[in-house]
Amino acid sequence: MKKENKLINILSDDRLLYLVLGGIILLVLSNSLYGRFSRDELEAIHSSWKILNGEIVYVDFFQHHHPFLYYTLAPLLKVFGESTLTLVFFRVIIFVLYILILWITYNIALLLFDSKKTGLLSLILLSCITTFFVKATQVRPDVPQVFFGLVAIYFFTQYKTKSVKYTVLGAFSLGISFLFLQKALFLMIAILLLQLVRLYTKRTTFTTIYVYWCCFILSLLPYLYYIFHNGFMSDYVLYNWIININFLDSFSPIRGLVRSYKQNPVVWTFFALGVLFSRRYIVKEACALSFILLLAVFLVKAPYEQYYMMFFPLMAIIAGHGLVCTINNKIAINSIASFAVAPVAMIIFCDNLVMTKNTHQLEKIEYVISNTNRNDYVYDGYIKFNVFRKDIDFFWYSIHPNAGLETYQSLYPYHYSSYELIDRF
Repeated sequence: MKKENKLINILSDDRLLYLVLGGIILLVLSNSLYGRFSRDELEAIHSSWKILNGEIVYVDFFQHHHPFLYYTLAPLLKVFGESTLTLVFFRVIIFVLYILILWITYNIALLLFDSKKTGLLSLILLSCITTFFVKATQVRPDVPQVFFGLVAIYFFTQYKTKSVKYTVLGAFSLGISFLFLQKALFLMIAILLLQLVRLYTKRTTFTTIYVYWCCFILSLLPYLYYIFHNGFMSDYVLYNWIININFLDSFSPIRGLVRSYKQNPVVWTFFALGVLFSRRYIVKEACALSFILLLAVFLVKAPYEQYYMMFFPLMAIIAGHGLVCTINNKIAINSIASFAVAPVAMIIFCDNLVMTKNTHQLEKIEYVISNTNRNDYVYDGYIKFNVFRKDIDFFWYSIHPNAGLETYQSLYPYHYSSYELIDRF
């Protein structure tokens, strides 16, 4: 009986959830330090190196993402130098952003439900969503875009507060999110739609909406001035919008959603239940926001896993609410979070550490650095080892079938031959 009582006490104590969350975060940190670098990460770091060395994005080298992350990393790259340790340091920066994403998610949950339990559960559920923790710990513009997008959602959720401060801060946060990545467009559309609903139901005023979007535009003015002043607005539009809209690579998001459900069925189930148990207007609004972000993925020609990153924090919050509402038992709730959800994530984390270490990648990159100088050209069309050296063409990556190069060639004539370029350089 004493052992049973002790077990019941452990399962009913929320400190168990904190312990589980702490274990997950430590595994996330281990993956950040030792996990394999994706091509997108090396692309981002190499783009920063090119900017640092005087190349102009969209003019001197191909890129089809907003460049705020690259400009942010460039001065740090100058300080820490052309070293493989710098790559790991950038991963640590992203890990800090990952923690900030958890923090803002917790605060949104508190705003919506005024429940620390729901907030804590949302952090565990979010940390265990396989697709999210893989992408949210990588050096990619999606991570700061999601963080500032969530900050915008946090201030947007405080619609009952009459202070202009929240309107301004929310608009500027949304603007910064957009500067990091154009995917923030989906969140922009969702917020505008919900603002119009608020206006129709007399929960806001036209003046508030007007101020919001004026501040949003104001946050973009420095970058817009930079583009106009340097005369490459047409290049910006071509590579960020026209190329992406006409991208030859295309597939359905259904497969990704099915895979996510198979990996995290508990989270998806309680998300559905959380939507059903949403009664208050502010919670229904959060549900609507999550559905808009999810459905927006179907508008994208190539919806890779990172396209779901803005949706998953809201999903985790609503799933935490569904868990609390449907299971009115503290022991059962803690058991589900600790033994039905967390182990799946922990197994995948440990598998990543064993199977996909970055040791060989860093050795290749270090080999290139050691055997070339800063004026040498290196051909690496698949972003595997050339991080700190020059490239042989404007299209230095995205040259595989149906990617950036072929998409551009489908719109404009462009001769590209890797053999000729290697021979020339």
